[in-house]
Amino acid sequence: MAVPSTGQVSMLGLFNEQRQNDYSSTASAGVEISQKDLREGDYSTFSALNTLSPSIPPAMPAIQLKHSEWYSYDHTTGNATTEGDILEDWSDNTLGNSTSRTNFSQTSYLHTVGIDQDNGANYLNRPTWTLSPNYANPTPGGIRLHNSTSPQGQWHKITGDDSTISNQGLGSTSAGIDLSASPTLFFLRYRFKMTSSNNKDSVLDIRMNTTNHPNPGVSTSTYQLQVHDNADPATGKLSFKKRSGGTTITTLGASATGAYTLGTTVDVVVGRCIGVPKQTDNTWKVCLGPATTPSHTMFTNPSNIKLTAVDNTFTTFYGMTLRVGKFMSTPTTTHYHEYTMVYVNRPTP
Repeated sequence: MAVPSTGQVSMLGLFNEQRQNDYSSTASAGVEISQKDLREGDYSTFSALNTLSPSIPPAMPAIQLKHSEWYSYDHTTGNATTEGDILEDWSDNTLGNSTSRTNFSQTSYLHTVGIDQDNGANYLNRPTWTLSPNYANPTPGGIRLHNSTSPQGQWHKITGDDSTISNQGLGSTSAGIDLSASPTLFFLRYRFKMTSSNNKDSVLDIRMNTTNHPNPGVSTSTYQLQVHDNADPATGKLSFKKRSGGTTITTLGASATGAYTLGTTVDVVVGRCIGVPKQTDNTWKVCLGPATTPSHTMFTNPSNIKLTAVDNTFTTFYGMTLRVGKFMSTPTTTHYHEYTMVYVNRPTP
């Protein structure tokens, strides 16, 4: 809960908003609280002010600060356009692993994406992607997966053991991104649109093992997010699944029918947490919302959360695949799945 926008502001509330992201907490501070120390982050128990909050008190001597200048301060919020590290925007319309691809410093996204919010460093190189061989329908600033006769359908995946994601500044190595440490808050976010009458579901494979299988839809350790299309009995339903051993698929959670509205563009956030205040350890959440809504907000707002699942079978993130099965409805100009932005972020809880 953020600081209220009106009325009296409690010093203990301000302290607990920064310490455990909960202004309403009644937990004792255990120290003498001053506005100056709150403003400058001079307590060892929590981080400095969140500069991405829409409201942040000005930097000035504490004696001049008014309590009202803390109104609406939110220690966990982020900015949707700068939150985390961008993996792809496809803005140069070179979709595969060409060495001539422009990096983010050569696009309009400089200083708004490709920036690690935890340490301020720039990670402007694009990751390496592999594109399905029969892909032939690019869209400016994105990709469209559409009808194909290939046994594997259409797909777009980050290759190998994902050393390219490791280079995005997420505190990881070539061995992948460790999601098991406490505290950890991890977001995978992408912008998505499914047009009507596709006859095929959208699938996001979150790859949790190093093997780069030739078939992009097969992995021995994978979490899968499935968006059901209008040919499914549950139109717009979301399913979150686990694939283990290469063949066993277990549904971990599902949304209500119509969680996603066909034909609309939304930001999809898949988040996982451990050791995060007010959250159940090893909880996965799938959230939907507009591009202007930060991932932090979606992860805690019931209206954005479409399903939850608790599972810690796999704990290291290596890569991802966007895919759709073969024989989607045609024509390809009106029947497709579109992706225009992908982010990944591991912020400080």
